[in-house]
Amino acid sequence: VLQLRKVKANVIPVNSEQRMDPIKRGLCSSGGGGRALSYFVGILRGLTTLGLMPEFEELVTISGSSWASSIYMFAKNPDEELLGTRTAPEKLTLDFLDQNASLIGWTQ
Repeated sequence: VLQLRKVKANVIPVNSEQRMDPIKRGLCSSGGGGRALSYFVGILRGLTTLGLMPEFEELVTISGSSWASSIYMFAKNPDEELLGTRTAPEKLTLDFLDQNASLIGWTQ
């Protein structure tokens, strides 16, 4: 079961004259519906597995990638629940995927 948390975002209008500190490292992904969602879940899983996600200060996503990023950013669930179990490519089977689906991409 997906558990969401409430957060308050610091939103600055595009036309703001307020000084913004430069972003050191950001991650972006484009749209493409369900394909983009699946792709970005894989990117998030890979970066999380490698311990690199804390390096990113900003996520910029569009359409299908936003479906994945919004759940990833606001869910209370652990990363492995959200993104699925880490899998060696040679052990990846349809049975494994059925038993270890990520909450982000899960459908009934």
